[in-house]
Amino acid sequence: EKNRILNILEKLSTNPAEGELSKQELQVSYLFSKQNNPDKFKDAIARGVRAQQGLKDKFLEGLIRSGKYLGEMENIFNNLKLPSELTRLVFVESMFNIDAHSFAGAKGLWQFMEGTGKLYNLKINSNIDERADPIKATYAAAALLKDNFDTLESWPLAINAYNAGRGRLKQAKERLGTNDIATIVKTFGHPAYGFASRNFYMEFLAAFDVVKNYSQYFGEVKFDDPISYNIIKTKKPIILPQIANKSNITIDEIRELNPALKKSILEGKNRLPAGSEIRLPKDKGKEFTDIANQTAPTYPIIHIVEQGETLREISEMYAVPSSQILKTNKFLYKKRLKAGQEIRIVE
Repeated sequence: EKNRILNILEKLSTNPAEGELSKQELQVSYLFSKQNNPDKFKDAIARGVRAQQGLKDKFLEGLIRSGKYLGEMENIFNNLKLPSELTRLVFVESMFNIDAHSFAGAKGLWQFMEGTGKLYNLKINSNIDERADPIKATYAAAALLKDNFDTLESWPLAINAYNAGRGRLKQAKERLGTNDIATIVKTFGHPAYGFASRNFYMEFLAAFDVVKNYSQYFGEVKFDDPISYNIIKTKKPIILPQIANKSNITIDEIRELNPALKKSILEGKNRLPAGSEIRLPKDKGKEFTDIANQTAPTYPIIHIVEQGETLREISEMYAVPSSQILKTNKFLYKKRLKAGQEIRIVE
């Protein structure tokens, strides 16, 4: 593959007529179309072509997994009047691996850092991490990309900023006096704008091409079926495994449809707060809701504080005012919450 690309670049460097080019040669030529340098193909050959072994297999796995979510993601972007092609960024970020996480702390299909996730209204606490929710994270990613575009006025720069940061690309644009991505990638100098950032937009273009022409690369592909679900909103705090079991829904089904829920909720250690939205298998929503509404919580409840948990989160979890929790647990007036503390919850 590496030699094939080098051969294409060699041919393009001789300025052949367009009619002499194959479809793949035209595709490579298009990637360089915005560069005015007459020696752009020779320069590319001199820089060399980098290849990564095993990427084809990983991409195929990601392509198969994308069947679950890609259609709904495209609908979200279309409804927000944003280019649906931007959803191909997920192939660059995570290859649709629902458990993807980085050493730096990024998480989920869209690889949000915790601070950025909260900035874009993703709920992250001891019981839930919506960075792991493919649908809610897609809304957050769409908002982030729109903010990038509104600032940078260029989709290539907005895409590059998803990796390098909006401020860094704004700095590059102002310093070089251009919004041309090729010029910025080639000439912008900054220690934080390294190899990964310089190549991010090209990775996006490559992913876009592979997804669009997947049959040329992989032949026939059997995509995963799109997820199908009902959404319900809880009216009271519930022990999720208890209600799921009574509704003939397995915790594995709940986990697959709600990857943002943490073990504390899925295992019933903490209650799913009142007002929570969860996805359930198709046609199971009404039965689950009826059973949840008929199941009264047993008081008092002893809540074990999780690391980083706040009084407000505990209040929401049990639909009990913070003032009442403080009244019942007077020691909390003088002490901060600590992991492992026992808090008594009464109705």
